[in-house]
Amino acid sequence: MAYKILLTGLNVRVMRGFFEDGNLDFDPVGCQSIEEDIEKHINHFAPEALVYCMLDEATDIMKNVSEAIKRQPQVKLILVGSSYEIENFESACDAKIAFKADNASTSAQAQKAVSDFLSGKETVSTSEEETSAGGSSSWDDILAQIDDEIEDGGELAPAESNASAESAAPVEEKAPTPAPAPAPAQTQAPTQAADSNKRHILIIDDDPLMLKIIKDYLHDDYEIATAKGGKLAYKFLEKKRTDLILLDYEMPEEKGPEVFVNIRKMPGMQSVPIVFMTGVKDKERVMEVVKLKPQGYISKPVSYDSLMAMVNKVFK
Repeated sequence: MAYKILLTGLNVRVMRGFFEDGNLDFDPVGCQSIEEDIEKHINHFAPEALVYCMLDEATDIMKNVSEAIKRQPQVKLILVGSSYEIENFESACDAKIAFKADNASTSAQAQKAVSDFLSGKETVSTSEEETSAGGSSSWDDILAQIDDEIEDGGELAPAESNASAESAAPVEEKAPTPAPAPAPAQTQAPTQAADSNKRHILIIDDDPLMLKIIKDYLHDDYEIATAKGGKLAYKFLEKKRTDLILLDYEMPEEKGPEVFVNIRKMPGMQSVPIVFMTGVKDKERVMEVVKLKPQGYISKPVSYDSLMAMVNKVFK
């Protein structure tokens, strides 16, 4: 039996998977995060649950969702987002939350969490589950272990360590492609703010929405450049310098570890801090990345507080 669910929120990436992944557990319909639209869809579609896929939601929008669902008590409210985002919802709204998928950063993870809850297999928030790889360790415990590893061995890797870094990267069994020559003139370069005395941060991520969100978090205090993938990042770094690189782990062409190795091979880039950003929750894969000796690791979805804490730690 397919569960009828109504989807809303700004995390389009997660929502899209419910429609495109061919998951037979769901009969999904989407709507805007507006009280009238939510109620209209509930009345016509009669879903079992409203799945609110959160991503940097404004307080007034959260309240729209809350007020709409309070008038439809027969519909379960499921929140999908980071712990930080869900805490914001709970602080601002008083709607009853049936389930919190607060550790589901990909659509596949969200689908499994929602399906398990609606089928009765899952009755607690995903972050409260025991991890399969670590017994009774929570993901927070795993992150703490990763932080310890970085603290113990996270010094900037010297240039001659690149060979061992290549073998540690969890990518296909081939040597990382060398940093390409400058792209043709028509290739769009990374966006960059005007020069100033502020420290500079380069963000590398294939998701334009994520680039915008992180840039908005940081632009008041730092000069920001963004690159949608490794190739544009290489082009930028051939001509300009940066003080910190925020690097996405999962990208379609070159994975984050491969981009990391290529950047470290570039002249003058052995001493620039690199922090990974990823929604990957597999401890073994994450620990392989730690072997590359990044200066930090941020779990996606990236919250403002976790991002600023990491940036301040690197620049202290």
